[in-house]
Amino acid sequence: MTKAPASNATNEADTGVAAIDPEDQLRADTYRLLGRLLGTPPDDETLALLATAPTSEDENFLAVAWRLLATTAARTRADQVVTEYEALFIGLGRGELVPYASWYMTGYLMERPLAELRSDMKELGFALHDDVSEPEDHAAALCEIMALLATEDDPC
Repeated sequence: MTKAPASNATNEADTGVAAIDPEDQLRADTYRLLGRLLGTPPDDETLALLATAPTSEDENFLAVAWRLLATTAARTRADQVVTEYEALFIGLGRGELVPYASWYMTGYLMERPLAELRSDMKELGFALHDDVSEPEDHAAALCEIMALLATEDDPC
């Protein structure tokens, strides 16, 4: 991954909107990517984008993970990812991983943590889209919320 630019091309005086710090933008973009990958298996276009994403030769954990992601995406077809995604998150009855926060907090789905999350989302001004059927504590939804929070000066 490359470093973010030292400054944004626009600023608050030019647009009337506060400029987003490059680090916050990178954080938001990373959350959006994670949300996309946790919510649905990547298609060929997404895999191609990941395969050509800029990477760093640094040896820290994050840089190595990005290089592995890019290398794997370059060698993978979307149909292979669908099979793995379904085994991991869906499975027969239940996948290897349960993508809902309530499960890890209580051992059950649709429990108190989900109700508390819904209350917090309402307080922050977030609403569930009509076409979304997954509970709000799905890992993909949580990543999308984090992406929005990372680029908001005052999300409340």
